[in-house]
Amino acid sequence: MTKSTVSLALLQLILFSLLLLICTEVHGSLYASHNGDHSVQKRLQEWMCASKDTCVKNFEEEPIPRLIHKFIKRLEDVWSENNETGSNNTSFSESQYSYFAFLPKYMGSVIPDGVTVNFSTKCFERVSVTARHLTTEKMEIIVIPSEAKSLLCVDLFLLEGGGGYLLKEIAILKPHRYTMDVSLATKNKAEEWYLLTKGIRIHLFPGTYLDMMGKIIKTLNLFKGHFTPSIPPDALTANMEFMRDYVQSSSRMSPPVGPRTSGSLVARSLNTTLISSGDVLMILRADGLNPMIGWAEGSTVGHTAVAMRDKGNHQLFICESTTSGAHWPINGVQCNTWEKWLQLVERAGHNVLWMPLAPKYRSKFNTTAAESFLREYVGVDYGYTTFLFGWLDTVRDNLPCLPPYFNTACLTPEMVETVLVWMDRVMGTNRHNIVRQAFTHRVGRWPDSLSVVESLFTAAEEGGKNVSFADIYQIPEQDEWLYTTTRGSGPTQTETVVEVVSKSMVCCVLVCNVWKAAGLFDAIGNKLQCGEQTLWDIYSMKVFDKDAMYAGRPDVCKKYDPENAFCQLTGNLSLFLQPDVNTRELYPHMGERCSSSAPDYVRDKKC
Repeated sequence: MTKSTVSLALLQLILFSLLLLICTEVHGSLYASHNGDHSVQKRLQEWMCASKDTCVKNFEEEPIPRLIHKFIKRLEDVWSENNETGSNNTSFSESQYSYFAFLPKYMGSVIPDGVTVNFSTKCFERVSVTARHLTTEKMEIIVIPSEAKSLLCVDLFLLEGGGGYLLKEIAILKPHRYTMDVSLATKNKAEEWYLLTKGIRIHLFPGTYLDMMGKIIKTLNLFKGHFTPSIPPDALTANMEFMRDYVQSSSRMSPPVGPRTSGSLVARSLNTTLISSGDVLMILRADGLNPMIGWAEGSTVGHTAVAMRDKGNHQLFICESTTSGAHWPINGVQCNTWEKWLQLVERAGHNVLWMPLAPKYRSKFNTTAAESFLREYVGVDYGYTTFLFGWLDTVRDNLPCLPPYFNTACLTPEMVETVLVWMDRVMGTNRHNIVRQAFTHRVGRWPDSLSVVESLFTAAEEGGKNVSFADIYQIPEQDEWLYTTTRGSGPTQTETVVEVVSKSMVCCVLVCNVWKAAGLFDAIGNKLQCGEQTLWDIYSMKVFDKDAMYAGRPDVCKKYDPENAFCQLTGNLSLFLQPDVNTRELYPHMGERCSSSAPDYVRDKKC
C-alpha cells in the first residue's frame, strides 16, 4: 500500500469527501445511473474547474491519485482565498491532536414524515429534527435547538439523504427550516427504498466551518510526500509526530519511529544470497498514507512485498502490487530485479524490513508454483476494488478513534456508509470504484453493475428489511471472486492497457496469494482467504525464522540497527514492527473477524 495505492484507503476517501462537502456544501438534485451520478459530478466539476490547474473534465476517466491531487490543490486555493479575506487560520495548529480532528459524530437518522429525532450537542441541551415531504422531489428538514449552553457556541451539521446534502451552522435559538432536493429517490425503486428506510442522516462536526477547514489543512500537511519523489523534511516531521501520537502511543506499539542515519548501507552491504523465495519485505513510507493505514489497521507499516528467486538462474526479484505515481514508475502487479527495486526504494524514501521465512516454510515453498502464479498476474492493476474488505471485519471495531482517549471521537459506520454511497454515485463504473463490484459479489449479483444502494436493496429484498450497510461489508472476501479490472504491459505497465477479468489484489493480498500458491497453507487445507489478510495478518503469522531475529541477524544489520528485531535494509527512520510479530499459528479462516481498535490493537484469539 504505497503512497498512491493508499490514496484509496477508506480514511483518505473520507478525508477528501469531507473536504468537498465542507468546501462546496454539496446538495441538491442528483441523478443516479450505472455510469455515475451526473448531477453531483457537475457540481464538483464546477467547483474544481474554478481553477484550470484543478479542472476535472471526466470523473469516469480521471485516475484516483490525480483526482485527489487536484482536490488538495483546489482546497489549498480555497484556504488561501479565505486567508486573503481575513479569516483566522490559527486554531487548527493549537492542539497536539489536530490530525483528522474533523471526524463528525453520528447523531441519528430522521425518517421522512416520521417521528422526531432528539439529541444534545455541545451548544444546546436539546436539538429536535423532523423531516417531511413537500413534494416527491423536495423535503423540508426542520431543526429546532433549545436551551443554549453558550451564547457564542456554533454547531456544524451535515444532513444527507435521498442524494441531497446540506451543511449548516446553527447558533440561534429558533426553528431552522431547510429544503433538501431528494429527487434521486424518484429515479428508481432502490433509491426510494433507501430514503424511506434509512432516512436523513444527521452528522455533527466537532467545531465550526473554519475550525474544520483548519484541521483539514493541518491534516493535509501529512500528505505532502504523496506527490513528490522523496519526502519533504517538514512532512517527515509531521508523520513522525502522527506515528507517535496516533499509531504508537501504546507500549504494545512502541518504540516509535525515530531518525536513522544509515540509509541503504545495510542493503548495499548485505550478502543477498541470504534472501530466499517467500521472504517478506515490510515497508513504511512517511507520506501520510502509510501511517494512516497503520492507524486504521493497527500496524507500524503500510506496504509489503515478497522476494522471489528465478528457479533457473537464481536471480533475486522483489514482487509486489502497487501503483505508479510520483515516486514509483511501474503500475500494478510487478517483479523487479533486486538492483532496480533497491534504486526505486532509495529514491522513494522507503523504510524496509526484511523478514526471512522459517526453515520449515522455506523448504515447503514451491518456487515453480509461485512463479506460475506471478506470471499469470503480472501487469494486472492494483486491487482498488477490494482494498477495504480485508480491513473491515466488524461493524465498529476496525474504525479508528482520535487520541488521547481513543474512545470519544471515532469514525462511525454511518459516516462510512455516507461517504462510500456518495463515492459510488460519483464514480459509477470507474474501474477504481472501491465498493461497487465488491458489494455486488456480496449479494450474489456479480458481474451485474449494481450501485451500492441497489445491492443493499437486493439484500433487503432477499434477506430481510433490516439488512445494514455493515452487514454487507462484513461478509468475508472470497479468493475465487473475480473483478473487472485492467492489465498493462510495457516498461511501466501503462503503455498498453486492456480490460480483463482477474483477481484483484492489494499488496498484502498478493503476498498471501504467492504463499498460498507455493504451498505454505497446505497444512490447513488452504482454508484461508487471502483477500481477508491485512499487513498485520501477514507479519503476525508464525511462519518467520525466530533464530534470524535480534542477535541472529547478519552482522551488518546488528551494526547499524542494534536494537531492531529484524534487519532494516533501507530508510531514514528506525522502523520497529509491532504488534504480535510471528506469534499466530496458522488456522482455517484466520483473519476473517479481526478487530483493530486503538491504542492497543488487541485482537480476539482465532479471529
